[in-house]
Amino acid sequence: METLDDKQLAMAFDCEGGFCVAEDGHHYNSLLVSASIAQSYCDELLYRIKNAVGYGAVSEGQQWEISGKARILTLLDRIEPYLIVKKNEAVVIRAILGTVGSAGVALDPRTRLLREKYVEYWKNNYSRKAKKARRSNAINEGTVGDFQVVPS
Repeated sequence: METLDDKQLAMAFDCEGGFCVAEDGHHYNSLLVSASIAQSYCDELLYRIKNAVGYGAVSEGQQWEISGKARILTLLDRIEPYLIVKKNEAVVIRAILGTVGSAGVALDPRTRLLREKYVEYWKNNYSRKAKKARRSNAINEGTVGDFQVVPS
């Protein structure tokens, strides 16, 4: 199986990838952060991604996914220089992960405030809900990006 290089991984992530940030309701002071690339038609691509990265879980017919600070930072180190579409998201994810400490260690007040700020920014700009709202607003306003929809 041919291995994907970092540019190809970045392209796959730009096209079909995404990050997820969720607060863990079971543990005080805990975030769940994951990265995934969806691909419902070609499991071979999912396994190539896993092989190229060296870890991750493949859900056949769905996606390749990783979680955890160290794994996501390692992925970012490889693909961030080549990202185009998701470059800003990667910067925010790196900032959020910078506020993740060791298990069982309380965050200092400054780090807690930074995390709240970064997660709020994430939710307002890059969460599925935020992206869906932007698409909906663009359609309702007749614009998609710089494209203006002209009524017939």
